[in-house]
Amino acid sequence: MVDPSSCACCWNRMVAPCPGQVHVLYRDHGVRDMALASTNDTGEHWELTSPVGEFNGEFPGCPHAGGGIAVTQQSGVDQLHALVWTDYEERHGLYWVRSTDGGDSWGEPKSMGGELARHADPGASGRTLVAAWDESRGIWISASHIQGESWSNPRRLSMHDAVASHSIVIHTGDDSLMFWIELGVSGQRQWKSHQLGTADHQAEG
Repeated sequence: MVDPSSCACCWNRMVAPCPGQVHVLYRDHGVRDMALASTNDTGEHWELTSPVGEFNGEFPGCPHAGGGIAVTQQSGVDQLHALVWTDYEERHGLYWVRSTDGGDSWGEPKSMGGELARHADPGASGRTLVAAWDESRGIWISASHIQGESWSNPRRLSMHDAVASHSIVIHTGDDSLMFWIELGVSGQRQWKSHQLGTADHQAEG
């Protein structure tokens, strides 16, 4: 048992940066901020850290919007990066947050995309981050080569005549792959994929 109380509908995300170490991102119950649970001994013991972003968002139901988590390294030190959605009135929308101390504290949230951005997932390789989300019926991405200090202008990946949502970023060796669900003109839902290349890592804006 990691946490006896969590949101029943918002999906969980896990990242395992090294053997025995796992971080789980999930939406908490009550105040519906995202939460983080971590283990360094293959799940024998779990530590619940501070809320991921601490938006103090209160929602009477389930927002059906999970988050995403990734890990970068600098000088042998892990940095946690999370994409979280909140309904908090003063900060409604999708945000990127970073922790340099294993989740004990999180930096100032940075807004990603527009007001309708949600269903996000990050990918990481070295110091490079890719953030993907759905907004206005399409899939969008932004990249950072300096661990989130600045980000490229958002770029739409999915076709304009399709309805796309729920992106996933998978790191495979030196490359990253993106997957999402798309409803095409035929009315059938199908998985789409895109290999992230140079054009997807344009200079930060």
